Amino acid sequence: METPGVEVHANTLRTLLTGDFLQPVPQWARILALAATSAATVTVVTAFAGMQMGIWCVVVLALALIGTHVAFRAGWLVSSTEVALAFTWALIGGIIYRFATAEKKSSFFKSAVALFVGKQVAHSLEADQKIGLTGKRQMVTILFSDIAGLRPFASRKTRRKWWTC
Repeated sequence: METPGVEVHANTLRTLLTGDFLQPVPQWARILALAATSAATVTVVTAFAGMQMGIWCVVVLALALIGTHVAFRAGWLVSSTEVALAFTWALIGGIIYRFATAEKKSSFFKSAVALFVGKQVAHSLEADQKIGLTGKRQMVTILFSDIAGLRPFASRKTRRKWWTC
């Protein structure tokens, strides 16, 4: 539906006569809106994974743009483009952070698993991406040993105070 030209001219004259112009928001409000959008985006990207992250990112962007529209209707001008750019940069930064920390977590997990089950099993878990309940039979030798006098020696050492060592 198009607005008739006469109505556009009448609205323009009313705005000029009443002085009811759009006002840019104060600098602190602009920075607060951009920071809130960025913080919400980074929080969503780092807190959720996969489909949930995508859904919540759309919700954050929609709320930010609805906020700019509500401000516009109240007579304040908040740049929707700036808000969308803040969202985009925060999204890119959050994804880069996730990839960087995922690599660190993966190497930590791999080394922790290797401590308990051996490097071969850790590498096979990483390659297969699943834990199988299989095993293999091997001939092994187990040595049980007792060192003479070790228990009394250990008991004496553990009873001593740490500051007298």
